[in-house]
Amino acid sequence: MAAAHLLARRRVRRARHVAVYLSVGSELPTAPLIEALRRRAGVVVWAPVVGRTGTMRFARLGRGPLNRDRCGMPAPARLRTRRSARRMDLIVMPLLGFDGAGQRLGSGRGYYDRALAGRRGRRPWLVGYAYAAQELPSLPADPWDVRLDAVATESGYRRLRGR
Repeated sequence: MAAAHLLARRRVRRARHVAVYLSVGSELPTAPLIEALRRRAGVVVWAPVVGRTGTMRFARLGRGPLNRDRCGMPAPARLRTRRSARRMDLIVMPLLGFDGAGQRLGSGRGYYDRALAGRRGRRPWLVGYAYAAQELPSLPADPWDVRLDAVATESGYRRLRGR
C-alpha cells in the first residue's frame, strides 16, 4: 500500500533517477516499490552504498546479486555506475521514526545527512518510507539534520510541515 500511495504522486511519476534503500528486518519492505519503479519507462533505480571512507553514494540497482556494504547493509554487487545524492530526483529514505515537521530519526550514523549536506531547493525530493505507527509527536533536531519533504506509509502519503 505505501508503494501505491507514493507512486501515485505527480512528483514521483516525473522522477527519472530514484534512490531507494534496500529494506532489512522490520523496515517497511521496499521490494514492491523497487519493482514498480523498474517497470516505469525511463526510470533508473539506485541504492545507497557506504564506501571505505564512510561516504554514502548511490549505485545503479540492476537485477544482479547483492553484496553487503561497509555497514553490512545490502547493496548492488556491481558498483561501476555511482552517483551522488544531489544527482537524484527522489530519495526514498529509511527511518526509525518521523514527525510532522519532517524530522527523521535514522540509525544515528548520519550517512544521509552528510550526503545531503548543503542541499538547496527541492531537489532531490526526500521521502520517508515507514509504517504510520512510526510517527512521533516531535523529534529533537540538530543543525545538520536534513528534513523530509514527505512521508509514505501504508495509510497514505503526505507532505510534511517544515518543508
